[in-house]
Amino acid sequence: MKAVRIHGYGGPEVISYEDAARPTITADEVLVAVHATSINPVDLATRAGHFQNKIPVTFPWTLGLDLSGVVTEVGPNVTGFAIGDAVFGYSNMMRQGADAEYAVISASEIAHKPQSLDFVAAAAIPVTGLTAWQALAIGGLQAGQTVLIHGAGGGVGSLAVQFAWSVTSMSYWPSSGVRSSSARGESSSQAASWSPRRQRSIQRQPRPGACVEPGC
Repeated sequence: MKAVRIHGYGGPEVISYEDAARPTITADEVLVAVHATSINPVDLATRAGHFQNKIPVTFPWTLGLDLSGVVTEVGPNVTGFAIGDAVFGYSNMMRQGADAEYAVISASEIAHKPQSLDFVAAAAIPVTGLTAWQALAIGGLQAGQTVLIHGAGGGVGSLAVQFAWSVTSMSYWPSSGVRSSSARGESSSQAASWSPRRQRSIQRQPRPGACVEPGC
């Protein structure tokens, strides 16, 4: 098969599109014929070696986390997935990545692809979607609260707007008018004209009952 791999850390010049052995699965994994992947900042950091002291890799290393595709093999301990299922998800950083014709992934790291999404759109969701979801969940967003979402026109922000709207009808994002139309299309929340001065003012005046301590 073909794969996008690196044989050492560095800039874009270390990336190689080359032949690689088709990976094999363990009992709790599935093999996915990859239809689409996406690139996230974490992929660039991995290539550059920013995580080498925490996450050791064995070269040559296949890049990529996000994927969508079709299941071609299923481990004996896997339930809920069968050969031929269309799936999407992300491979954790401890194994060879998804930028290849085939990728191994744990059954716990994938989900069935919604029929409303094509493979390309589905592959853009996992890392950004989980980042947005976890940020709102850790923040403890609840119905009736108001949430300010920075970067609402980006990958994480555009999904955060939609997730927030499913919980509370009051969400705002800073807007200079450049990307507000894109973000506004995600929900009926509001784009607000924002400035660092206004942000500092609001930060000094939290709403009554708001949790302002670290870890809230």
